Amino acid sequence: MLQSKDRPNARSQIILYFATKGITGYEIEKIESAFYFFGEGSIGPTHLWPSTQVLVAKLSDLTCEQWLREIITLSGAKNG
Repeated sequence: MLQSKDRPNARSQIILYFATKGITGYEIEKIESAFYFFGEGSIGPTHLWPSTQVLVAKLSDLTCEQWLREIITLSGAKNG
């Protein structure tokens, strides 16, 4: 299992890390030069978010904790 400071190489690793933090129901897709969250997840449906875009070239540009902060920030959810 990846730790917070680990850098993921697969979308599934990020999704599993989110699950350990109680965040479920999301997928991540790469479209051109950005990654996007989508789904009807535990912190709200992404189609209602103003933007679900994360501008990084590859998944490993962010740690698991940074990906977690991105989804929390984009959703407007409160952490913890």
